[in-house]
Amino acid sequence: MTKYLTISVMLFFIYACNNKENYLSGYDRIDSLITSVKTQNHYSDEINNSLDYTFRLLADKPNDSLKRLYLLKLSDQYYNFGLQEDYIKVCKLNLELSLQAKDSSRLGIIYYDIADYYRGKSYNDTAYVFYNKSLHFLKPTNFEKRGRTILNKAYLLRFENSLVESEIQTIKALEVAKQSGNERLIYDCLNNLGIINNDIKNFDLALDYHKQALKQLDNLKTDSQHSILVAQTKNNMAVCYHRLKNNSKAISLLEEATSSKNLKNESILLYAVLKDNLTYYKFKSNQNVREDEFDIPLKIRDSLDNKLGVIVSNTRKGEFFLSQKDTAKSVSYFLKAKEIARDIKSHRDELLLLNFLAEAEPKNRLFYKENYIKLSDSLMESERAVRNKFTRIEYETDEIIHEKEVLAKQQQLIVFTSISIIVLLILVYIIFRQKAKQKELLLIQEQQKSNEEVYQLMIDQHHKVEEGRALEKNRISLELHDGTLSMLAGIRFNLYGFQTEEDSEKNEKFLDQVDQIKTVEKEIRNIAHDLKNNLFIKKESFLMLLNDFIEDQKIISKINYKLELDSDIEWESLPQSLKINFFRIIQEAVYNSQKYAKAKNISISIQINKKNIELCIKDDGVGFNSEAKTKGIGLENIKQRVSAMDGFVKIKSINQKGTQVFCKIPFHYEYQNIDDR
Repeated sequence: MTKYLTISVMLFFIYACNNKENYLSGYDRIDSLITSVKTQNHYSDEINNSLDYTFRLLADKPNDSLKRLYLLKLSDQYYNFGLQEDYIKVCKLNLELSLQAKDSSRLGIIYYDIADYYRGKSYNDTAYVFYNKSLHFLKPTNFEKRGRTILNKAYLLRFENSLVESEIQTIKALEVAKQSGNERLIYDCLNNLGIINNDIKNFDLALDYHKQALKQLDNLKTDSQHSILVAQTKNNMAVCYHRLKNNSKAISLLEEATSSKNLKNESILLYAVLKDNLTYYKFKSNQNVREDEFDIPLKIRDSLDNKLGVIVSNTRKGEFFLSQKDTAKSVSYFLKAKEIARDIKSHRDELLLLNFLAEAEPKNRLFYKENYIKLSDSLMESERAVRNKFTRIEYETDEIIHEKEVLAKQQQLIVFTSISIIVLLILVYIIFRQKAKQKELLLIQEQQKSNEEVYQLMIDQHHKVEEGRALEKNRISLELHDGTLSMLAGIRFNLYGFQTEEDSEKNEKFLDQVDQIKTVEKEIRNIAHDLKNNLFIKKESFLMLLNDFIEDQKIISKINYKLELDSDIEWESLPQSLKINFFRIIQEAVYNSQKYAKAKNISISIQINKKNIELCIKDDGVGFNSEAKTKGIGLENIKQRVSAMDGFVKIKSINQKGTQVFCKIPFHYEYQNIDDR
């Protein structure tokens, strides 16, 4: 696998040199490199080269979400292979890029990763700051990460001997763990609560928490560390039993824990702890133990540079030699342990060792006790300072968050105010538009009223014209009847006086002429009667106007007109507005045909169809593009008139085939003797 990885990296380098621009275009190569590294179990130079090369590829990418995602994946790989300095370098770069991009969704995870680095370096206060920041950016629904962050804060507090605060944080973490259903996190919380209560000498409660933790491990049987966790928990329970002076139970648990065959291979350090505790508890139970039994865990701890473990092992060897009255060896081990404790600042171990030294060297007892008191006071002040420091970190972080929340609320207020102003302006605009529309409607109504008045004036004018015609016809009729007919009758009677009997042939011709005069009299009488019969004024004024309009158009144009009107329509029962709009629509359509269409024939049809009156105007002109977005004012006027009557209009035109204007108007007027067809 290592050879394969080396070849892959070399190929990537060669390809990058030849095709640099193409290489930097996508994330597929970066993804494949990280995937290849993830499959490796052990660190090697090839892995280091591959990770460094991946970092260089990412450095050339623009600051987008994909780049920040792969930086997270890369930092995880650096962490997994123990490359701590590279790990923190990538984390800090990702933090800087995320802050620039205001990508708060990843800040919680990045702050958590940085905190892990400082915790591993024992910079507990710095780690605490970053864990605290992480909590404020992690999503509320991310229960697992939030729970683990709170628990890590609890670990730091416990390491700094702030046990009460650590217990509070652990309980919070346990509540979150139960919400998320994360079985491993639940176990870790229970285990930490047991350790805390053991440290504050609440042994019964500590034992209860460890028993709960051991039971919780039944839900973690598939966990790769299950056997290690079981052994660890039994060790913790054994410590509690030892503190409760029940060494037999403690020894029994430790023997169970060390009976695992693979424990030494799975966790050599835990094996050393179990062996050391087992030997020590046997020693405290007055069982026979050998010196080399203490040496086995001491050598393991020393080889692993486990300084805390080395302190414990040296302290217990010192106790062993103290019980053997070998003061020199005892003091030697105590001093060695004390020196290491001072170096790593393990003050609790240092206090314990001062007590042992006072017991081992009675002549220096006062010296050791004075140092004990001085160190104890210093430790109390230090612990108080640490608690204050962590409290201050909490407070300052909360203050920063509070300031951000205040700013967020201010921004919300500004947004809300802006929206309110915009809404108010929109309402003012709507009101203004409504008023404008009302004015427009008033103008339309006034226009409609004017149209009706014009129409009525036209009707009245036609009535007067017809009345004048009727009077003239009546006068002519009277003149023909009373004047011309009387004169012809007189002439006819006078002619009879000239009739003679001498010439029968002339008499016959004479009588023929008289008969012709009688025929003329009859025709004149018929004309007079016809003139008399046409004296009434037509009630169908609309039809009269329409007929006159068409007759006028026939005179001024060479177009053939065809008018079809439904005989069932009672025009006088229709409202004036409908007749006016129909007349104007016909006018507009006819004028358009004359001006633009070059039509030869125009047909106008008005029919009743169920509950509608339908007007159809057709011509055979050149047509126009009816789908065009911009249309003439005339067509828009037609649409507005039809819309005012709640009707429907369809204007259809085909190039070189003519135009059709079809209007369908619903009517709400009662017609007598009309079938609902």
